[in-house]
Amino acid sequence: MNKITKEGVQKEIDRFCIREHDLNIYVFDELGSTNQWIRDRLENDQIMLCVTNVQTAGRGREGRTWISPDGGIYLSFNYRVRPEQCDFAAISLIIGLVLVRVLRSEGVKNVSVKWPNDILINDSKLAGILIEAKKLNDSLQLVIGVGLNVHVSDRSVIPADINWSDLSDQCLGLSDRERLIALILCESKKVIPEFLKAGFGVFRDEWMDYDAYAGKEVKVLDQGKVVLSGVESGVDENGLLQVLSGGELLKVYSGDVSLRLNS
Repeated sequence: MNKITKEGVQKEIDRFCIREHDLNIYVFDELGSTNQWIRDRLENDQIMLCVTNVQTAGRGREGRTWISPDGGIYLSFNYRVRPEQCDFAAISLIIGLVLVRVLRSEGVKNVSVKWPNDILINDSKLAGILIEAKKLNDSLQLVIGVGLNVHVSDRSVIPADINWSDLSDQCLGLSDRERLIALILCESKKVIPEFLKAGFGVFRDEWMDYDAYAGKEVKVLDQGKVVLSGVESGVDENGLLQVLSGGELLKVYSGDVSLRLNS
């Protein structure tokens, strides 16, 4: 698979995006963490997109390691918001919807969202999202990270107990990572302002159309312990998970909890 290059990403962004001339693109052969790289350099309102071919210290939620071998997309970008606009749980759902839209537009079928920050394909993990923030003067800079498995050639680096898949398993020929990066960025830059203006409610029905666990028996874990079990019943207008348990519809904040099928 060809290396991702700054020139290639810029060319694709110029093709799909409008008014992205203030975007600063950084592409690396290898980097510890794209989210951390941006966090360390947030000094003004500069818009940055950081991409690496290999990520050696990738992170997921709750400090988990995100295995990031060659053949994936590992990107982060920052977005400036006012503190009162920010809802971390809902933003991760919005970026999940962005990924589903992009992948489906490229012909990838059977792709779905798993609350709050995973993308699944045929019940296997295809992508993950990490949202972080840093206060800067009177604003808040969101750092939005995406890890997407495209074509991982050396599968031995991924532990056998991880249920994962990549696009090469599902959609032969979809290997243009620079095109996918541009589509993800451009769709995000279109959807985020709408979300900040109107809230998650206008996206709720669409997100639920792609909900992988809707109507299934699930359990909610906190630090590995089951704290709630029941039937997954979508999300509310604010993006909170809804679980029908004991005849009562309970709501779950993302926080540090995890969602699993109750098998």
